[in-house]
Amino acid sequence: MKTWPRALCILLLFNNVYCTTISSDITVDTTLTQSGSPYEVNNDITINDGITLTVDPGAVIHFSPGKRLTVEGVLRAEGTDVDRITLSTTQTHPGTDLSYDFGVASIRLVEGGSPEKGRLEVNINGKWGTVCNNGWGQHEADVACKQLGFDGGVLSSFTSGSGNIWMDNVVCTGVETLLFECQHSGYGQNNCDHSQDVGLICAGNQQPSSVLHNYWGGVAFTGNSAITSSLKHVDISFTSGNVPSDRSGAVEIIGNPPTFENVRIANCLSSRVEY
Repeated sequence: MKTWPRALCILLLFNNVYCTTISSDITVDTTLTQSGSPYEVNNDITINDGITLTVDPGAVIHFSPGKRLTVEGVLRAEGTDVDRITLSTTQTHPGTDLSYDFGVASIRLVEGGSPEKGRLEVNINGKWGTVCNNGWGQHEADVACKQLGFDGGVLSSFTSGSGNIWMDNVVCTGVETLLFECQHSGYGQNNCDHSQDVGLICAGNQQPSSVLHNYWGGVAFTGNSAITSSLKHVDISFTSGNVPSDRSGAVEIIGNPPTFENVRIANCLSSRVEY
């Protein structure tokens, strides 16, 4: 049995993995098994060019906050209908409500030039969209700005958005923690256009959201290997950049694209594959 450097924390015996912590790049052909799960990735790691990482059916890989998997070589993650492969966050311990965290993180200000101002966007089912200003007043502005970590705010206007208008006729009492707790017409139900997109100017020093650390950075395919990577029967959840305005996809493709079959992306701030 060969013991690899301590930083890697992987022990290999005939290509089987016996250690559950991965903290450095994959530099030899490696297999992650269901019996060795769950694996914890606590650093950004890269599958080096010319190297294959095989993930067996049923294997579970948890990534520490903000950490990312970059594929320069080959990733073969091929589960089955019964034994799906899971790629998610390490922050699944009791007391961490990731559904609530997703709600807190699913709001941002864009195209305002600074963090405290801009057009308001919310994330519904992995897709960002705008909010109509019908009925908006001080309570609504305060709830949204407080969710973003500010003391409060006022309604303003910025460049119009495009695509989905997710919320209309929003009514808050001022005591809500999340904008999504306020009354509204229903997601995607509206009678307005993008000229009515909500803009905000928030006040006070922004306090970083305590929940953004729960997300990992997703998978990036950057290599040009002659062998095609594959994702089959894989569940990917709770990915994000370091801030809500990060538009990176849960799977980012810069080099050769992998093949996809029955890949589910859920509770990610961008539930998409980005080319």
